[in-house]
Amino acid sequence: NPQEQWMDLIERGASEAPVNLRISIQRLTDLGNVPRKEKQFRNFAANSLNLRGKQVEIVSQIWNFLSGLREKENAEKKRLNE
Repeated sequence: NPQEQWMDLIERGASEAPVNLRISIQRLTDLGNVPRKEKQFRNFAANSLNLRGKQVEIVSQIWNFLSGLREKENAEKKRLNE
């Protein structure tokens, strides 16, 4: 199930994330049903984590970290399947 894989990725990301993002990502793991598409993720995270003004940059950092982690895992799966 893609949503379960995404939530698993977020949980793994919470332990691997840079210190400044770790708390925010950990809070996302508690919410469940986090959107997988960028625009919806940004809105969900900003509202759920109550990030406003200059803090919105944190949402971009979280998205970049998680999407990079997802790409790395997908590349590794593809390499193993070859």
